[in-house]
Amino acid sequence: MITRVEIPKLTLTMDEATLVKWLKREGESVEKDEPLFELETDKTVVEVPSPFRGIVKKILIHEGTVSVGASVALIGEAGDLVVATAEHEGGEIIETIVSPQSTLLPSTEKSTSTRATPAARRRAKELGLNLGDLLKTATGGRITEEDVERMAPHSAVPLPLPIGYQRRLIGERTSNTWRTVPHIHIGGELVATGLRVALERERKVLGQTLSITDLLLFVTASVLGGFVPLNSVWRDNQLEGQTHIHLAFAVETEWGVVTPTIHDADRLSLVGLSAKRKDLTDRALARRLEAQELSGGTFTVTNLGMYPVDFFVPVINHPQSAILATGRVRQGVSVKGIRVKPEWHMWANIAVDHRAADGATAAKFLQKLEQAIEALQA
Repeated sequence: MITRVEIPKLTLTMDEATLVKWLKREGESVEKDEPLFELETDKTVVEVPSPFRGIVKKILIHEGTVSVGASVALIGEAGDLVVATAEHEGGEIIETIVSPQSTLLPSTEKSTSTRATPAARRRAKELGLNLGDLLKTATGGRITEEDVERMAPHSAVPLPLPIGYQRRLIGERTSNTWRTVPHIHIGGELVATGLRVALERERKVLGQTLSITDLLLFVTASVLGGFVPLNSVWRDNQLEGQTHIHLAFAVETEWGVVTPTIHDADRLSLVGLSAKRKDLTDRALARRLEAQELSGGTFTVTNLGMYPVDFFVPVINHPQSAILATGRVRQGVSVKGIRVKPEWHMWANIAVDHRAADGATAAKFLQKLEQAIEALQA
């Protein structure tokens, strides 16, 4: 029996993607869950597994931009036949499927002859350029947004500032969250001596890859279980408190910020959590994250302490209900009576969905977080 392979929705923000490469050819057999093709989404490049076992009878779209839900291949059994008509006006191909177990099944799919990223297609449309004319100048035969910009005609007329595909999605998503989620922000300057002491001590054992971000993720995971309203997500307009702690963390890439997730972060040692954070960061930068590593987060940590930043106001990573933003760890002093001693401090700001929790809950979370940071000195 002939079955269709459709483009899955791999992330919340995904509406379309780029089919990069087929890992199976027509006529080859494929097992269920065996990698079938590579798909470039707005955040990563993933190998999509076959949803069925059988023979690849027909590849409907070889490469290019595809929408979620589009049929890209037909998988069937040895006796199944596929007959295709010629291409029709508008780039449509009519497939007639003949199967011993089924009646005639018509299908209409768009064919894409020009390889181009989603960002390149959008930018070419903005500039009124023909992608086919750019193919011979494209890097590796594939048109990128940079190829489109390079071939844009020079004119005295100002061109719109290019906004990449990922940047556009970030803007749409954060704008919608800012409009629909009632944010409250609770911040304070925390004593952070424990972070500096632990960083110097543990780097002697774990090496220089250990970071302040690792320590912040570690203490956040240890505290968050006591604050279920902050570790909750929205599903079908219902707020659901989570018993597991899946920490997402922000990673800056050349195409925008992504938030990979460390699942069950509270069950990991500092060594395990640091290794996982580094692995996810490296693969985020290379756009090789798996789809499940970009979903399922219950709380997000975003740290800009590696820059000269003390305080910033984050936007909640919906459908989560809270996000923690931290700045740099700076040396200052503490004054107790007539005693003055050096001390490290860090600004922390937690944004909370006011439907999930009040400011007092967020304040108590920061109090516990500071205590957990100081406990790192032990």
